[in-house]
Amino acid sequence: MGTISQLMQRGFDLTVVTVRPEDEFPQIEQKAGQKLDLISGDSTDNTVLDSAGLTDCRALLALTDDDAANAFIVLTAREMNPGLRTVLVVNDAKNMNKIKQVKADVILSPQLFGSEILACVLSGETLDHEKLTSMLLTSGHGLFDKS
Repeated sequence: MGTISQLMQRGFDLTVVTVRPEDEFPQIEQKAGQKLDLISGDSTDNTVLDSAGLTDCRALLALTDDDAANAFIVLTAREMNPGLRTVLVVNDAKNMNKIKQVKADVILSPQLFGSEILACVLSGETLDHEKLTSMLLTSGHGLFDKS
């Protein structure tokens, strides 16, 4: 819910596709602390993505806890809207090389980013704003890996 809240605070209009059933939407909205545009369905399904407005959106974020699902979400979305900006999360770093083949615009790897920070702290390296920014944006080193 953190990503949703942060984007909404910045004025982004969002549609969230979830596999959770519609009868759970009130609990999801309560957890988010706000009304959400929610759609229940398989986010790799063209019909579901079409009903979510994929052809008119600026970006798609594939943020499930399943790396294969995230890859298929991006591939399906790109098929429907080739100019769409895509962001994909990799939950298991061992999948990074395979996920790169999907060619999402941005690949997020919290596991790699956390490992990098931990290694810096344990080795006594200074973690300043510049170093963190570099880690975030340098290919293969962290949270953001541009494909």
